Amino acid sequence: HEFFNVKPEEALEIFKQVATVLDDAAIDLLGVCDATLWHWARSGYLVPVKLGRRVFYRRTDIQRLLNR
Repeated sequence: HEFFNVKPEEALEIFKQVATVLDDAAIDLLGVCDATLWHWARSGYLVPVKLGRRVFYRRTDIQRLLNR
């Protein structure tokens, strides 16, 4: 699994789900390093969303991992 780019018309819907959970925030929330996020993205365990140059994660995905 790789990053996927989002069309502008889809961006608002993504933001509703994402709620600006950026790379650094995900690292802090999950207590992992950036290499772990990269490995999780590659394996499909935590799929990032790329909007322009910024990388986000869906809030629901972060919450799912925190509840484990």
